[in-house]
Amino acid sequence: MFAALGRIHDRDKRPLREQLRVVATRMGFPDIDWENYFVNGASIAEEELLNLVRKVTAPPLSRK
Repeated sequence: MFAALGRIHDRDKRPLREQLRVVATRMGFPDIDWENYFVNGASIAEEELLNLVRKVTAPPLSRK
């Protein structure tokens, strides 16, 4: 799932749910039960979700 999230492009204006399904299918995982990942009526805004995806997929901070 993290690999699929990392392949989603910010410039794509489709909803994150739609993009994730397309990316995962292209990666060879067409039979994912998306109800396990997306709950109808969830109270998170699309922009907030995209911000969380950016944080999860960001490269780790280097430690000096």
